[in-house]
Amino acid sequence: MHDDDRAVPSAAAERITAVDALRGFALLGVFVANLFTSFSGWFLMDAPQRVALAGPVQDIVSAVAFVGLIDGKFYSLFSLLFGASFAIMLARLDGRGAPGVAIFRRRLSVLLAFGLIHLVFIWFGDILTLYALLGFLLVFLRGWSDRRLLVTAVVLILLVVPLKAALRASGVPLDLGVYSAVTAFANATGTRSMVDPAAFPEFIGIIRDPSWPSFFLYQFQGAIWRFGSLLESGRPFKVLALMMLGLIAGRRLVAGTLLTDRKLLKPVLIFGLVFGIPGNALYVFGMATMDGSDLNGVLQDAGYALGVIPLALAYGAGFLLAWPKAKPVLGVFSAPGRMALTNYVMQSVLGTAVFFGIGLGWIGHMAPLQFVGLGLALFAGQIVLSAVWLRLFGQGPLEALWRRLTYGARA
Repeated sequence: MHDDDRAVPSAAAERITAVDALRGFALLGVFVANLFTSFSGWFLMDAPQRVALAGPVQDIVSAVAFVGLIDGKFYSLFSLLFGASFAIMLARLDGRGAPGVAIFRRRLSVLLAFGLIHLVFIWFGDILTLYALLGFLLVFLRGWSDRRLLVTAVVLILLVVPLKAALRASGVPLDLGVYSAVTAFANATGTRSMVDPAAFPEFIGIIRDPSWPSFFLYQFQGAIWRFGSLLESGRPFKVLALMMLGLIAGRRLVAGTLLTDRKLLKPVLIFGLVFGIPGNALYVFGMATMDGSDLNGVLQDAGYALGVIPLALAYGAGFLLAWPKAKPVLGVFSAPGRMALTNYVMQSVLGTAVFFGIGLGWIGHMAPLQFVGLGLALFAGQIVLSAVWLRLFGQGPLEALWRRLTYGARA
């Protein structure tokens, strides 16, 4: 084999359909979560505004359902699948004698560029930038044993609780001062700072502003705020831990043992439910009684650590266990999963176009049943569009660009 032939992307036949479908399923969950937390403006409204729009029952039910079943679970699946993809890609490239680590770093550099463009110019809720940055750390862990990866991942997940508690007790801001930069930017541009909770209801009016300058000022402030938000939540620790778990799963996918290993998947499902259900109940309680106290913060963090990630693992294990018999149904997620990058960015464009003032300006006008229903309809369109596109071109447009920039003329 010629040296240049080794450093080429994997053929479509090498893809694992179940993993693509799971990625597509996670993509749907991420979209619904983003509709709640950002695009619809639902959590920018105060309780009286939400009740006036949707009624008290829908307000309570949607809050419990979001926090207990959606919040954090699907980005967790996405993070795990990112780690698994790294293991699969590295094994295939190394198997061909190609410089797998060097190629993966180029791939991460391109993803980082995509993420920064997405973060600053399309939607400040971007996750691609964090994935790329943590991916560079993941490269150094590739030689770790499964046991070491597992133990370290668990420590990172649990470490967030005492670490954040210690920072609160010491008076150090959880955002490590990033929010001060947000306020400074807001003051310099004459806009309202995103870090002021009292201003949340006002942001609906700001986002409805149809002017492009206002949109970009909001975006630029949001891009700064995003880094502080990630630090405040301890997200880097959690995402890196999930990537490490994904690295373990990816090794089993390469070996061809994971998808048929019911003796592993069933315990993961049971573990995820046993810990995830009560853990999320604690998380829901912490969010429902949110009062800004240190104790309440610890309660929320503990519920998140003990509930969100285990339930995400249960979702993933349950999906793979159901796959052999439910493939005709679950298989619809495969096409959008193969175009996950394109569809993720498309969701941001759609969310901005539908809800922000530079588009239709529907933010703050829809109750959960309405915007979730709209999200499901838009995702159904992505399923159809992805299937048609892949038949014609074999790869999503952003995936093709990512591939071209990573491999050059050999792509």
